[in-house]
Amino acid sequence: MVSLALLTQYSFLITFIGMCAATLYFILERDSLAPEFRSTASIAACYVGIAAFNYYIMQKTVGLDGQWISVMNFQTEFRYIDWLITTPLMLIKFPVLLGADKNKPLIAILVVADIIMILTGYVAETMLNRGGQPMVAWAFYFVSCLAFLGVAGVLYTVVSKAQEDSLGPISDALSKMKLFIVFGWLIYPLGFAIALLAGGDTPKVVRELVYNFADLFNKVGFGLIALFAAKQIAKDRALKDQLSDI
Repeated sequence: MVSLALLTQYSFLITFIGMCAATLYFILERDSLAPEFRSTASIAACYVGIAAFNYYIMQKTVGLDGQWISVMNFQTEFRYIDWLITTPLMLIKFPVLLGADKNKPLIAILVVADIIMILTGYVAETMLNRGGQPMVAWAFYFVSCLAFLGVAGVLYTVVSKAQEDSLGPISDALSKMKLFIVFGWLIYPLGFAIALLAGGDTPKVVRELVYNFADLFNKVGFGLIALFAAKQIAKDRALKDQLSDI
């Protein structure tokens, strides 16, 4: 029977392969979109490609020798490097779909709040892992959670209002993408708290296993929603052109 630690080790490789396949798919599908929506495929290919590279590095460092737990703290560094780059790119897709030229302030707000969320989360986790001051570490954790709530708040106020003027498929995609951010990203602060409060190695190993598949689901699924919406618009326009020629 495959042990939990070994299953977690293999999950790094599975996620790496999944991210590589998604990167190739987004690149190949880019030219099938209307010109104004091609950047959504480019952004998706960029952040899943970055994630694929990070998972390649991580799956090589965990090894298959049953000693994964001993290098767990090292993995934390790679996760936060990944998130610091990829999560702002994911959030940028909201203003891009809404029309980036008109929503530059929205880009700045989302990216700044996201960076604060990632950096303070990193400080909190590394302080606790290294036996730092628990009260200070948890203070950073709560700042990170507040930044996450700030991101969610902007999505459900500014973005929700702006999407009212968007095309039907784009508006539907934005609604689904907001759910990915709010509920998909909620896994990470919950995993942080549960693993550290529970203590021991097993909760941390389970957390990494869940994080791997959550990353794959969130990043790839998030990109696919925007891609399918853009493809639907291209189909609708093609159908409209055909009907106008009749």
